[in-house]
Amino acid sequence: MAVVRKSTCCFRAARKRATIVRSLRSTAKNAPASSTSALMRPALRCPSRDRPPPGPALRELLRRIRLPIRRGTHAARRHGASWRRPPPATTRARRHPPERPAESRLQAWPRTRRSSCPPSRLDTTMVCPYPGILACRGQCIGFRFHSKQRRHPSEQNFYVYTNNVLLHNNVVRFIDRADEMRRLDAALVQPGAFAVIWGRRRVGKTRLLIEWSQRHGGLYAAADASAPAVQRRYLAAAVEHRFPGFADVEYPDWRSFLSRLVTDAKATGWRGPFVLDELPYLLAADPTLAGVLQGWVDTTPGRPTLVVSGSSQRMMHGAILSAGAPLYGRAREAFAVRPLRPGYLADVFSGAGGRDLLALYAAWGGMPRYWELAEPFGLDLERAVDTLVLDPAGPLHLEPDRLLLEEVPPATALRPLLDVIGAGAHRVSEIAGRLGCPASSLARPLAALTEMGLVRRETPFGSDPRAGKRSLYRIDDPFLRMWFRAVAPARTVLAQAPRETRLAYWRRHRSALEAQAWEELCRMAVPFLHRSASLLADLGPWEPAQRYWRRNEPEHDVVARSVDGRRLLIGEAKSTSRPVSPASLRFHPRVPATAGVGDLEIVAVAFAPLGTTGPAVESGVHVVDARTIFDVLR
Repeated sequence: MAVVRKSTCCFRAARKRATIVRSLRSTAKNAPASSTSALMRPALRCPSRDRPPPGPALRELLRRIRLPIRRGTHAARRHGASWRRPPPATTRARRHPPERPAESRLQAWPRTRRSSCPPSRLDTTMVCPYPGILACRGQCIGFRFHSKQRRHPSEQNFYVYTNNVLLHNNVVRFIDRADEMRRLDAALVQPGAFAVIWGRRRVGKTRLLIEWSQRHGGLYAAADASAPAVQRRYLAAAVEHRFPGFADVEYPDWRSFLSRLVTDAKATGWRGPFVLDELPYLLAADPTLAGVLQGWVDTTPGRPTLVVSGSSQRMMHGAILSAGAPLYGRAREAFAVRPLRPGYLADVFSGAGGRDLLALYAAWGGMPRYWELAEPFGLDLERAVDTLVLDPAGPLHLEPDRLLLEEVPPATALRPLLDVIGAGAHRVSEIAGRLGCPASSLARPLAALTEMGLVRRETPFGSDPRAGKRSLYRIDDPFLRMWFRAVAPARTVLAQAPRETRLAYWRRHRSALEAQAWEELCRMAVPFLHRSASLLADLGPWEPAQRYWRRNEPEHDVVARSVDGRRLLIGEAKSTSRPVSPASLRFHPRVPATAGVGDLEIVAVAFAPLGTTGPAVESGVHVVDARTIFDVLR
């Protein structure tokens, strides 16, 4: 590791000379000192996404300001290497008055997690202990911001961009994904296999692929939205870390690029995997790439295992998964990456009780990216929601717009449907009425939103899933549901309101959002209740649960049939902030008017976040609390 040290004035000069620093300096304004300020500004962008990494420019910048560089190793840093004493206090006292004795500032800088950074680059990463530059092998990959008040290095937050991956000292550790890892491992059994994964943005595909690639000595590369020639140049630079000299030549087409990759892989005995992330960017710039990959997979002997992924699910289906696609049927493994199970929230937010986990899930859902941003706030949900979502400068204030814009091609035309569904229109006729368009014109847009994982289609228990008259459409992600309920209608108010007003507006919707999230969690947990320690474990297992509604009949929140076909679970979700009393549990569920359930044994269940003040089974009603729900959803 190379450590850069210089007085504060030198780094102010460096920031003035660097265009990227000038464009990002404003993003650190008003950032909370204890938060990951570099992560909480929507203007923050990876330099490599906008322009080639300025390696020569950075080296020239370091030469001009004559920054001393001391070489070291990652191993020495791991074993407690100390930093050299900072410059004398007289050179920094005016702007950065020390908060602690100078000796306490000699502790090692917080390091990025080893699992999040390619091992080949760990020992050459330069980390500056003062406001300045983060670089990797002479390439500018990020910047670190300080608040106006000088803080101890261990309290600072910094981030590093490497291979288009954001790393910082608050990175949530890699959680779960055992099933996905097992399926990817199966692709390695056959040499030269081809695998495809997809999923909506923020779901953790990139982190999954990097973790898996590192375990097997693979090569990870991410595509960019640029011209094909530029894309090949960028990918060649990524491949050069595995095969030196790979980027020394220009590749006129994708066929020559892949041919050289196979040649170098054979020469070194490398079998992969080669992970190509964000494939839709490449296909959008050059549609012939799908045919080239088809020929490469079909006819090239000795090729390394290839894994491709993409966030644009429509393009992934059209280019790979549809019956007429060039690569259709050639993938040994093809699966979608789903949100993390809600039970793993307890691993990220330590000390959270069942009611706290419910509130966190209602705000952030199962998206690892949102968990990562909210983790520094702990259980202070109000501060996290205001800083990340309600504040116009928050990184998630415009999140739905970004999700639609980053689709390939952009899906911004679907935004009105999300607005009306988020506002409470769930039937096709209601959606069409609010949009002022015929209901027959909504079939394709609703199908597109469903494929993107933003909207789900819901049918009542016992009805034909293909019947559309009784179907309801709901926003599938809890975070997007909160955004379209609390942010979208009040963008003008939030832009000029103080923190107290913004939070008051959000509190008006909080209880309804948590009640809806609690219903979903209860239905999600029913097939796994046989794993719990409750008395319901002996009555299951159960099939997936659904809601039940019908005109002139009572509505049931949770209805599920046992796998053996002998029992019918009918549940009521009570999103209360205190334990329910035994008196409120005395309800007599009415059997749904559905064929084949009239003779089944009825199992009545009350789902209450904090349980009951009485016994677990009161008057024949089983009580399931939030802790049980989150324990089985792991």
